[in-house]
Amino acid sequence: MKDASEEAAICRAGRLNGVPLGHIVFVVSNSIESIPTIRGVISSKLQSIDMQRCESVKRPQCQSLIIVSLLLAVLASTLSAGQSGAVAEAQPVTKTIGIGVDGNRLTSKDIADLTKVMPEEKAPWLVVGEGPGAFGPGSVQSYRAYMQPIAATPDVRHGLAFEIARPTGVVSQGWTLTTDPGRQPVSFQYAQVAIDGRPFDRIVNEGDSNLPFRLDGPIDDAELVSLVRFVRTQAPGPIKGIMTKPPDGLSNNGPLRLAPGEVRVVLRTTLTEGVLLLLRKVEQRWEILARGILSN
Repeated sequence: MKDASEEAAICRAGRLNGVPLGHIVFVVSNSIESIPTIRGVISSKLQSIDMQRCESVKRPQCQSLIIVSLLLAVLASTLSAGQSGAVAEAQPVTKTIGIGVDGNRLTSKDIADLTKVMPEEKAPWLVVGEGPGAFGPGSVQSYRAYMQPIAATPDVRHGLAFEIARPTGVVSQGWTLTTDPGRQPVSFQYAQVAIDGRPFDRIVNEGDSNLPFRLDGPIDDAELVSLVRFVRTQAPGPIKGIMTKPPDGLSNNGPLRLAPGEVRVVLRTTLTEGVLLLLRKVEQRWEILARGILSN
């Protein structure tokens, strides 16, 4: 422990190990600006601490030394707790978003119940339930459940989505994964391209262009981002699907036929109508080869 004369000498010099205390305090102050608990402790210590041993020097210099000492103590305590396993890494808090006529009606219990049928009982970050189609409500309500992304960059992220359902009119019961004829869950790859200034998970409604979309076929992220940004300038509504290659099990002929380099994009304009675009990239620029209207 330093005696009073040594502490006074440090205060008078205004330096700690050769580093100006003012500089240390500036850096530390910025670092703790968002930590109210530490700021409160330091403030209360500065108000109550006995400053008599530094009467011969300026009070701000002593306060600087006190702040540094307190912060070093906090750091040592944190490191010690971390070594003993007492400090857990902060995990982001996620809440499932419900979109669409039926998706908006989902309660927290609905989400908890549908999560039980998802792979590994992991909650999706987004559930889209668009509601009855042109022929009105059927015996089953269908939804698309988008799982947490498996790959992400600031511009685009990718993941897996599942089709789920429950009987119409049955509340919080009867959730099932939709299966194909081979009894395998129906799923698809999705992608989501960022809109400048908006986080991925800020989605307002089923007409939001920030929605993820189905992606069939290979395409690198740079091409995908440039394609989506071009399409958003050419047609209204969110993208529902992009196809560079027909899904597995479907041949590349008839209405699904794609010539090399061609890409098919489907956008939603209303609940029952959409726009189909056929595009190709020519000399680093996307061009629309054909445009059509879809209805169901």
